[in-house]
Amino acid sequence: MSAPSLFQQAVGLHKAGRLRQAIEAYRAHLKRGSDANGEHYLGLALVQSGQTEAGLTHLRAAVTAQPDNAMFLANLGKALLKSPHVEEARDTFKRCVSLNARDADSWNNLAGLERRQADLERALEAYRRALALKAHPAIALNLGLVAKDAGYRDEAADAFEKTLALDAKSVRAHVQLAAMETEDGQFEAAQERLLSAYKVDPSNARTLAALLTLRSYTPEDDVLAAAERVLRGSKTDAEEAIRLKFGLARAYQRRGQHDRAWDFASRAKEDVAKTAPYSAELLLKETIRLEKACTLSAIEFLKSADGDGEGLIFVFGLPRTGTTLVEQILSSHPD
Repeated sequence: MSAPSLFQQAVGLHKAGRLRQAIEAYRAHLKRGSDANGEHYLGLALVQSGQTEAGLTHLRAAVTAQPDNAMFLANLGKALLKSPHVEEARDTFKRCVSLNARDADSWNNLAGLERRQADLERALEAYRRALALKAHPAIALNLGLVAKDAGYRDEAADAFEKTLALDAKSVRAHVQLAAMETEDGQFEAAQERLLSAYKVDPSNARTLAALLTLRSYTPEDDVLAAAERVLRGSKTDAEEAIRLKFGLARAYQRRGQHDRAWDFASRAKEDVAKTAPYSAELLLKETIRLEKACTLSAIEFLKSADGDGEGLIFVFGLPRTGTTLVEQILSSHPD
């Protein structure tokens, strides 16, 4: 069989999902002489079959052969996302968007990598470019999350609204907007938004946790029952389970059911100790992340929001000492 027809057979097997046979055919093709396409598609098949490092070797060979091929670079970058090679992935996507500035997926992937490195300004710029090219709810949501962390509250709110325009059932966008409304003292608006999200999906742990931790809200029996059902399930992640337990503790305390309140609070604290033990390394990383988030542009935004900046109040304190409550009380003041 000639080399071109052997390669075509390998591609056909690949498209049919017969990865083992496709890999064998690609290798047989490459034995007759290396070429960039063969290296590229063999690398993809290996990655798809779970052999990431072996696949990366061939994907890199394809990029070496054709360094200006944006598709090769994009696929190498996507494969690198499945590996520990974070810096190489970031450099690869940078090269990719420099060759093809209209590749929304590569801008989005680059943004995610910049975000992991806590470079919020570069992550923001990449998410903006990605969203301008591709109106996708996940991109809009991530733009909002990074904008919020960087202190651009108006841009964050706009991005969350854009998310809902693209996907009206986006619970995370509803929860984020509700959190911002709570920060602004708009407790009724936050409650109404979260109740609407609850009606869309009564079993969503994120919505239930946000509702139960909303200080102005006294939950009905159906919400409490839904929260307990979710806790009994197996799909709730550790962080949301902790928030649900703390929320249930607060709700039962308001009802005067102190034994149940104590039970949920105790379970939540035990979970916190298991999932988030003290770590000097993690504390240092979080401190660095917060330091990078407090950019000059973020401070300037706060000044512009306040007028002359003279009325800015910074609330400091150790975790679980009431700083959030103090901030919410101050935010709810009419002046």
